[in-house]
Amino acid sequence: MHKIGHPSVVSPLRVVQLSDLHLQTFDKLSAKIVEEVERLKPDLVVITGDAIDNHGALPVLDQFLAALPKGAHTMAIVGNWEYWAAVDMQALRALYNKHNVKLLVNEAYEVRMGAQAVIIEGLDDFTAGKPKSVVKEYGANKAPLHLLLQHSPGWFEQLKGDALERERPALCLAGHTHAGQVTLFGLVLWTPRGSGSYTGGFYQSKLCPLYVSAGLGTSLLPVRFGARPEIAVFDFLLKRQTF
Repeated sequence: MHKIGHPSVVSPLRVVQLSDLHLQTFDKLSAKIVEEVERLKPDLVVITGDAIDNHGALPVLDQFLAALPKGAHTMAIVGNWEYWAAVDMQALRALYNKHNVKLLVNEAYEVRMGAQAVIIEGLDDFTAGKPKSVVKEYGANKAPLHLLLQHSPGWFEQLKGDALERERPALCLAGHTHAGQVTLFGLVLWTPRGSGSYTGGFYQSKLCPLYVSAGLGTSLLPVRFGARPEIAVFDFLLKRQTF
């Protein structure tokens, strides 16, 4: 659990990040994730890509979303595997809409939770899509508490010039790396293309404070070793920022 102070926070706000679910079946892990989200009681849930990696897994995602607690606002972005698996993007968007989940692909959306307004900027995936920043500056009525979601963290390393002439998010969230998925004595042996030099945890990128989630599922090999899955939790408070 990470506490993040920001001057625009009006009241405490809890954000839960679910990344790289790679859902195959609604199994014990899926049920445990749902149970943990319920226990955490978030105000906002963000699903940061690679929810599924098979075009036939939409019914499993349907089951998972139906089981998620309904008290929180929920946003989602796509990852590389939604593209590589040729997932029908219209069907995916329709499925998210069915469960009141906003799918953001180079889009920004403002949500209000009590007195607190938050801008969520969701970008297309850097590895397999075409990300494009969409929040250049805040309008007169926009809240400065701004979260940016990008599945593949390598995007943040290649930003330069005009790409940095934009609003700076309070926090950026990514996944993709699985924290190496299989490590040896803490040594990350491999990360997928699009990871850049990131593996997991907090970084200060050129654009914003960046958190790279270790994710929850597995890819290519159905095993994790030395890279524990995680549900990342961020509590926004009106105090000095601490990681």
